[in-house]
Amino acid sequence: GAAVPSGQITMASRRFGAAVTRDKLAVAVTNQRAAVGRCLQRLRGDGGKITRRADSGTH
Repeated sequence: GAAVPSGQITMASRRFGAAVTRDKLAVAVTNQRAAVGRCLQRLRGDGGKITRRADSGTH
């Protein structure tokens, strides 16, 4: 096989590593967004219950 300069190998591995970390970051961000969305939905649901209770109390 043709001898590949070590510099090229490190460049390629660095590029690959960057791509992997970018993917990991993207996954982490989407997971975080999903978790935040779930929390917001829960808060909204609780808030809706509270306001409904308050309305029924006034009538």
